[in-house]
Amino acid sequence: MLLKKGSKGAEVKEWQKVIGTAADGIFGANTEKLTIEWQKANNLTADGIVGPATWEAAGIDTDLSASTSVEED
Repeated sequence: MLLKKGSKGAEVKEWQKVIGTAADGIFGANTEKLTIEWQKANNLTADGIVGPATWEAAGIDTDLSASTSVEED
């Protein structure tokens, strides 16, 4: 899942908890600023976009295919 300024929802709330800000589910200017700071502190590309490398550095598995597969009879 890719998050950036303007994104909204549960994934944004999850990310906001990682960066230590109020989890309102809206990726606004403050979330972007804190994301850039977090990325710099973790030696990542500091672009304010939460992509696969940022999620991985935070220790969060975003491979939804593994958790959403359903077997049919």
